[in-house]
Amino acid sequence: MDELKKLIEERQFEKALELSQGSQEPEALFYRLSALLALNRSNDAMELLENHRSALFAFNPKATIRTNFELRFLRKEFDKAYKDAEEFESFPYVSQEIEEILRGLNDDIRANEKLAHGSAKLDDEELEELLLKSDDSMKVLSALNALKGKDLSQYADLIAATLQRDALHADVRTFALLLLVSCKDAAIRNFSLHGCQYSLQPCSLRPPFVGYPYEDIKAALENEPIDPSVRGIALGLLDQTTLALYPRDLTNLGDPQLIAKAVSSLALSYLGQDGDCPEDAQKARSLIINILQKNPPLAF
Repeated sequence: MDELKKLIEERQFEKALELSQGSQEPEALFYRLSALLALNRSNDAMELLENHRSALFAFNPKATIRTNFELRFLRKEFDKAYKDAEEFESFPYVSQEIEEILRGLNDDIRANEKLAHGSAKLDDEELEELLLKSDDSMKVLSALNALKGKDLSQYADLIAATLQRDALHADVRTFALLLLVSCKDAAIRNFSLHGCQYSLQPCSLRPPFVGYPYEDIKAALENEPIDPSVRGIALGLLDQTTLALYPRDLTNLGDPQLIAKAVSSLALSYLGQDGDCPEDAQKARSLIINILQKNPPLAF
C-alpha cells in the first residue's frame, strides 16, 4: 500500500490505477478512488463508490461520505443522494463525529439541490450566509456559481470578502477573483493567494487563458510529437498550473517552447510512458511539478 500512496503523492494517477486494478482491499480502493477523482473520471469514481461503499466507509468514513455526496451534487443526482444517505445511516457506528455528519446529510442534500436550481432560487441573504460563513469549500463554490446571471458589480464586495477567506480552498478563492475580473471591479483588493500577497484592482488583470504566454504555450503544444490523448493531458496540466499561479502568469517558468516540452513530458510520465524531458526543459518541468504538488485541486 505504501507504493500506491507514493504514486498518489507523486500524482502518477494512471500508474496508481494500474497497480490497484482488481484489488478488493479497502485501502487500495480508497487510493484508486483518489486517482479517478484526480483524473476527473467522475463516472468511474461514482461506480467505484456504489460498488464498494461499505468497504471505503470502513477504511475512511469521513472522506468516503464527503466524496460520495460531492460527486452526487456535481452530477445533480439528488434522488440518489437521499438513497445514499439511508445506506450510510445503516452502517455500523463509528464515532460521534460521524453520527453528527450523518444526521446533517439530508439538510446538506436539500441545500445543494436548491443551489443547483440556480441563482433565482437563492436569495441575497442565503448567498451572504454561505459566502461569508460557510467553511465548506464546495458549498461556497456553488454559491459563487449561483451569482452567474446576476449583476456581479452589485456583489463585488461580497465576492471580495470570499476571496479574502484564507480558510477556503485556493480554487474557490481563485474563482472569486475571476468573477471580480469579469465584472471589471476597479476597487483595490487586498488578499493572499497561493502563498503570495496582493493589493490590486481586478479590472487591471488579464483573464488566465488569454494572451502571452498561455496562448503561445498552447500553440507550441500542437507541434509536439505526441498522441492527441497525451496532448489533452498536457493541456490539462497547463491549465492547472495556470490557475495555480494566477494572478501571476507562466512567464517565470521559461520560454513557451520549453514549457510545452515540459508539460508533454509530464503527461507521458503520468500515463506510465517514457517521459524523458530535454535538458533545457527540465527546470520548467521541476517547477511545474512543485506548483502542482503545492496546489492540489479541490476534490475532497
